[in-house]
Amino acid sequence: MTTAGLLEVLRDARELIAFSVDWCSRDYALDENYHRVPVGSATAVRFNLIGAVMRCSRDSGGSGALSGELSGKLTAAARETLQAVRPELYTKVAGGLSHPETLALLDAAILSLRDSGVVEVAPRVEAEEMALAG
Repeated sequence: MTTAGLLEVLRDARELIAFSVDWCSRDYALDENYHRVPVGSATAVRFNLIGAVMRCSRDSGGSGALSGELSGKLTAAARETLQAVRPELYTKVAGGLSHPETLALLDAAILSLRDSGVVEVAPRVEAEEMALAG
């Protein structure tokens, strides 16, 4: 697992729940009728913070889903990063963060990883263009 991979998962999770209609506060994932579903379900349309991270860690394999072990490692690393950057917000995850708090926590983690200097981050469009050209 790389820092770039973790950053990708967090950016994708942020995008997945960028709008409040795609977010929920407590359940990992809900369908369009607000019924609980597994995060990997095709019917899942709303996610909480950890559910979005779990969904994106599964999807970050590009052409296919990551192995359960790697997905679990990415999710664990994301949780550690989220807790480290905004511990006062992370403690509220179990009780349910508001949508703005969720986005603030993800934004702080993304900025922390980007600004750490550990990983060079190409803008998403350029990265996708490089992958297509490659």
